[in-house]
Parts: sequence; structure tokens; C-alpha cells
Amino acid sequence: MALDRLGATLGMIFGIGISQANAQSGLADSMCMAYMPVVEQAVSLRQQEIPIDIALDTADSAYDVNESLWLWLGDAIRLTYQDPMLIQGAISDGRLLQNCIETVRGF
Repeated sequence: MALDRLGATLGMIFGIGISQANAQSGLADSMCMAYMPVVEQAVSLRQQEIPIDIALDTADSAYDVNESLWLWLGDAIRLTYQDPMLIQGAISDGRLLQNCIETVRGF
């Protein structure tokens, strides 16, 4: 009887942990998908030779959403201005979105 209760308790603890991880992952997915157009816009701004400060300003609203997302966007925009072809390739094959999700999620 005691083992049954222990098993049920452990199941609840680990089940809750898994649910929280899944929820956190889903939230990171949503945030990154919502803000990916900011990086795509940075590519366009770079091609038009618009200063990087303008591109960075487009990411400022992310600070209120999630600080990790905001920091990631800043890094992505800076990299866009250094190597726009790299970012365009990473957008096309999904690597950039996956990197954002992993960074924001934290695992």
C-alpha cells in the first residue's frame, strides 16, 4: 500500500515536471515564431544599408515578452549585419528558429 502511494506520488512529481517542460517548450516555440519576422526584416534592412541601430530597435518589444528572446534577437540581428547570407540560409532551413527555441527555452 505504501509503495503504491509512493509510486503515485513520484508519478505526479515527474508528470508535473514533464508537463511544465512541454508547456515551456510550446511557449518558446510560439515566441520565436512570432518574432522570426524581426530577423527577416533585419536581412532586408541590411540589404538596404539601413543602420543596424534601426534594426535593433525593431526587436525592443521582445524585452517585455522575454529577456532571453530579446537578447537572442539582438545577437541574430548583429550576425545578420555581419553575414546576411548565413542568416538567410539558417532561416530557410529552420536552423535559426530551432536555435531561438533552444535558447529561449533554456534546454
